[in-house]
Amino acid sequence: MPHPMTAEQELEELAEELWALDERGVHQRSRIVTGSKLGLELAVATLEEMSRQEMVRQENDEVHLLPAGKTLGRTVVRRHRLAEVLFRQVLAVGEEETEITACQVEHILTEEVTDRICTYLGHPPTCPHGKAIPRGDCCAVFRRDVTPLVQPLSNLSIGSTARIVFIAQALHGRMDRLMTLGIQAGGMIRLQQNHPAVVVQVGETSVALDKEICNEIYVLPLEK
Repeated sequence: MPHPMTAEQELEELAEELWALDERGVHQRSRIVTGSKLGLELAVATLEEMSRQEMVRQENDEVHLLPAGKTLGRTVVRRHRLAEVLFRQVLAVGEEETEITACQVEHILTEEVTDRICTYLGHPPTCPHGKAIPRGDCCAVFRRDVTPLVQPLSNLSIGSTARIVFIAQALHGRMDRLMTLGIQAGGMIRLQQNHPAVVVQVGETSVALDKEICNEIYVLPLEK
């Protein structure tokens, strides 16, 4: 870790790890503490503290998150994965620096700031590694006071160029087809026309897309 953690941050770190391991169905205590970024000794101590605070239940060699632990883990995972989208896919920060910075900001973002970031990003469903981003209240409520920074391709004006940030879950069945066309996260795309058919330019190639598909491709418009 770049900087020493506070006791509160240690709880957040382990709760985050437990949440991520739970996604994979991993509950074995020995695997949790030996694989923790906190190190074996601190991970064991932090796990005991989580037990005292009724965040986890330990039985035999298994650890299971209780409601308080699930809430904490979910919150930190959400912050981290949104930060990854912001730094990696919007600001084009390198992967290593993105991970280092996301690990730092996950401990300082407030709920309001997290929701603002999520809204600006257009409520991305997954992080750059394809892992689900836990949804927030902002994802279910239309925010009139915040204009998303990342928006559907269909919102672009003719002639605008944008960087593809993510492709919504609804299109994952067509992902291979889109990738063969060069349409994937991180790629550049330019809207050439939107009527009667939507035509985009990817590299040197012009591609016709269904409007339904354009609504599911989220992009970051670039300044002209």
